[in-house]
Amino acid sequence: MKIFDLNLFYLGYPIISRFVYHNFDAWLCRWLNYPT
Repeated sequence: MKIFDLNLFYLGYPIISRFVYHNFDAWLCRWLNYPT
């Protein structure tokens, strides 16, 4: 059970990391294009 959870974590982490990085990149581009 612990090995399964570990595998699920290692398989799911890149997806979450990529999703967060994509959102941050989009926010950064929007902020750089339209600064306040």
